[in-house]
Amino acid sequence: FLILVLKMGIINSFITTTQVSFTDDRIFPSEKRNTSVGTCGMIARSITIVAPIVNEWAAPWPIMVLFAFSFIGYLTSFTFPKEDEFSNGEKIKEIKYDITAK
Repeated sequence: FLILVLKMGIINSFITTTQVSFTDDRIFPSEKRNTSVGTCGMIARSITIVAPIVNEWAAPWPIMVLFAFSFIGYLTSFTFPKEDEFSNGEKIKEIKYDITAK
């Protein structure tokens, strides 16, 4: 049951991250969005392939690897821009069509 809950949490966080990155232009500019989301997915899946091998290592090493990746993620979060450092992003342009023009 615990594995099911953890797997659902991982999927939920992946979907949420992807959804947020596609809805807010301040996080990923549109010209870099697909490349960055694809790269993150490729790296995550590559690490997932190695997870069963790491799990078979001697007792302290799997948890040390988990802590190392957690610490790297924590340090990476300090590189994100602060709220006042965001760029304006793209402005949504309203397109008006003149259907009465001849």
